[in-house]
Amino acid sequence: MDLGWCNETQRTHVRQLLAGLMFVLIILPGCSTNKDKIGGYTGNYKEILDRQRTGTPVDENLMPNLPEMTAAEYEQLGDNYIQQGNVTMAFTQYNKGLSSDAPKASLRHKLAVLFLRKGLLEDAQAQFQEILKLDPGNGAAHEGLAEAYLQSGDYESAEKHFRKALAVDAGRWKSRNFLGLIYDHQKRRQDAIAEYETAVSLRPKDPGLRNNLGLWYLTNKEYEKAIAEFDQAVQLGGTDPRIYNNLALALDKVGRYQDAWEAFRKTGTPAKAYNNLGVAFLEEGLNERATVCFQKAIELSPAYYQQANENLLKAQGSLRSNGSQVNGHKQPTCP
Repeated sequence: MDLGWCNETQRTHVRQLLAGLMFVLIILPGCSTNKDKIGGYTGNYKEILDRQRTGTPVDENLMPNLPEMTAAEYEQLGDNYIQQGNVTMAFTQYNKGLSSDAPKASLRHKLAVLFLRKGLLEDAQAQFQEILKLDPGNGAAHEGLAEAYLQSGDYESAEKHFRKALAVDAGRWKSRNFLGLIYDHQKRRQDAIAEYETAVSLRPKDPGLRNNLGLWYLTNKEYEKAIAEFDQAVQLGGTDPRIYNNLALALDKVGRYQDAWEAFRKTGTPAKAYNNLGVAFLEEGLNERATVCFQKAIELSPAYYQQANENLLKAQGSLRSNGSQVNGHKQPTCP
């Protein structure tokens, strides 16, 4: 799972916390390079924002001078650019709105969310904190600030503000889901499952939340419950490859190897499915199964599956060291 954070420290913290999880909304988006082409402009977002703050135009053609407008008008214009996918121009209009007459909290919140989406965490925190100075009971701002803290690896502050968001509105499913994530990381097993289950109860038709709950069951060896949640996620329209990968891993754990291969197949080619299933077998010590799977992957795609060759060598080495018997019984072959 490549999160693509802008900062290596953030990558380390959040990869550990989010491995295998997914979300339907843009909850923890990355800033893959901090240089993206959006709305026709290619540039560094931090530079763009600095230029905007000092009044220096980014590009005269792409950012034309507009007549002076009210904060509400700038906000509406920014909203229109968001709908068009033009984040750069949305930034510009929201910033202008903040410097105009009595900007609404909603405008500041939208700007904060854009900062969060682009991984500009200090800017996001500053905007959310500004909202909370004027409105300490703003649940959305507490939740947004908590997300910014979570991305930066400050789990204690994140938990505190997720709790404050829930004190305002106990139905905030994102806060519930993120708290489950934090408690998972802290090995607080019962706290984590309580939050995940509450999040699902609030949004029962959300395949992403079903996936996260299923992954908790999978990592805690409750395989049948995990399979049920992953199946439900698929039935609800979830198409993210992580759902199928997680489903395949759970099916493998209960010995449903053909079904596991079929689930892996949903994420790519047959060769990839054989390689992935072989890796699962190898990790379980089913070396003969793994060997056959890797051989099938190589036969189907010899040029592409260098990794399958490396995995095959590992499996064959384990066979030579340990023999091809497990618990006194010859291992069956790969599906």
